Amino acid sequence: MEQGKLKPCPFCGGEAETFWAQFATKLNPEPDVTVRCTKCDVINGWYRTPKQAADVWNIRMEVKNEV
Repeated sequence: MEQGKLKPCPFCGGEAETFWAQFATKLNPEPDVTVRCTKCDVINGWYRTPKQAADVWNIRMEVKNEV
């Protein structure tokens, strides 16, 4: 599946990479995947496909400064 380009880390601006779980179990025979920052090691949860992980990682909330 096409994952698309990963945005920089929303916390530190570091480069993001796809990271696969190193294990599988009887209940979960396919390893899960996440996106993590190579600088501060934050991850965005575990997903079934790289595309799902990338889509969640790339979501950014719009912040409005209203006074």
